[in-house]
Amino acid sequence: MKYLSWDRPPVEPNIADLIAYFRPGHSYWTDVAGNVIFMNRDGSRNEDIQLPPQEEMDAVLELMNEEWEVEKKRIEVRQRLPQTRIQLWNLWKDIDSGIIPGKGGSFHQSILDGITKYSEEEDSILYPYDDYR
Repeated sequence: MKYLSWDRPPVEPNIADLIAYFRPGHSYWTDVAGNVIFMNRDGSRNEDIQLPPQEEMDAVLELMNEEWEVEKKRIEVRQRLPQTRIQLWNLWKDIDSGIIPGKGGSFHQSILDGITKYSEEEDSILYPYDDYR
């Protein structure tokens, strides 16, 4: 994903995602009014770090929301794939039979079936994970 991080919870984008995008690695907290306050390692306020203008944050939040809509569909595809232990068993069977898991083996076919079943109603094939890192 380009705007959202891989290790975020599966929820709609919010201010935490914006801060992680614009100011990665910086500690912060928000007060009751929702004002973002950046912190130094010693716990003091860091007045040097500021968020970008609201227009820029709104534009990136819109892009994050577009990315989130695609990610919701990917989550559905991942949920329709066979369980990991079944995929591992299929992988072992393919290795044991010499396919090592090439196309046509049960490992490949079990994942392909899940992707194909979900993508039937879609305009294009939707894979369970994004290749962007």
